[in-house]
Amino acid sequence: MIKLGLIGKNIQSSQAPDIHKRLGKLFKIPINYQIFDLNENDKIQFSDQLLKLKELDFSGVNITFPFKEEVMKYVDIINFSSLIHRSRINFGIFNFIQKNKKRII
Repeated sequence: MIKLGLIGKNIQSSQAPDIHKRLGKLFKIPINYQIFDLNENDKIQFSDQLLKLKELDFSGVNITFPFKEEVMKYVDIINFSSLIHRSRINFGIFNFIQKNKKRII
């Protein structure tokens, strides 16, 4: 089973789990997709959650508001194809991180 998730704030109504589960079913890939709704003011909680997901063998997580910039501090390797399209407003933010062996990319 592939373990995936979404980290953000006020995301309980996100359709991401349903979309990922449907895609997994369509392609016959077992997927477990979980939501991690965190408080944006508690940066320690965010870093702790990333470490916990790494230990729990998650393959990857989507990162959403307000942690897209914060996550750059915790990745081991930056894959520049993961950076969101460059614009005046949002250069250098992440939408997705994945675990490759024991590293966060």
